Amino acid sequence: MSTSFTWKRANLPMPEPLREAVQAGMFGVCADGTLTPSPAEVASLTEEQARELVSTLCDLGHLRRCLERHLNPHTRLPLRSWEIREKIERSMRQGVENLEARYAASLEAYVAAFGANAGEQLDMCVHRLLQRPEFALEPIEIQRSLF
Repeated sequence: MSTSFTWKRANLPMPEPLREAVQAGMFGVCADGTLTPSPAEVASLTEEQARELVSTLCDLGHLRRCLERHLNPHTRLPLRSWEIREKIERSMRQGVENLEARYAASLEAYVAAFGANAGEQLDMCVHRLLQRPEFALEPIEIQRSLF
């Protein structure tokens, strides 16, 4: 039975952990066997996963905007020298690939623990959250509001 809870005015999924995940010890192991997370622990895990996904997507969006506009991602100033521009943009493209892989891996870990449906719900919630006006800010300002 999956319900939801509110975080940052977003309804995040509140799924039951997968039996296979519990049996595999994904939530911990003690002398008596594996641990099943409580509803409060599931909410905490989901919130933490949402924070990580939001942060990753904010960083990804920032790098993509800088690439499109040929801006230095640290200073947000135009990249003037062709040599420096090429080097920094190559680094930014690698950063984009790394962030995309991090997002996918984070979501896959959540799916392994709670199932594909819960993963899809979390992914949709995170993307909806990022469409709000307050997320049009720079990544550091968004992270300050989240943490």
